[in-house]
Amino acid sequence: DQTEALTMATRVGVLQQGRLVFQGELGTLQQVLAARGQLLLHTHCAATCRQLLPAHLADAVQTAPDTLTLPFHSPEHTAALAAALVAAGQPIFGLHHTTPSLEETFLHLTEAAG
Repeated sequence: DQTEALTMATRVGVLQQGRLVFQGELGTLQQVLAARGQLLLHTHCAATCRQLLPAHLADAVQTAPDTLTLPFHSPEHTAALAAALVAAGQPIFGLHHTTPSLEETFLHLTEAAG
């Protein structure tokens, strides 16, 4: 169980075909998780938001007509994005920061090493 592993472990190691691809403090692994975080923006029209705010949404990917996914940079960046959307008159139905699970990060580390 990944929750148990995160609660009990202080150091972790990830093996890929007998080769160590990550070893370090749990905090370092959590930084890897956070660096791979994303923002999910749910709004009325994702394409309109991209057109109105190209500077804020340059690295956003439209994943549905009402959804944009972009890399998470910081809480301040998220607040600035929300303020810009409101100022542009665009509704925000949801703005959610996600981080990959321990399992997803494990797969990312082992795929990158393979």
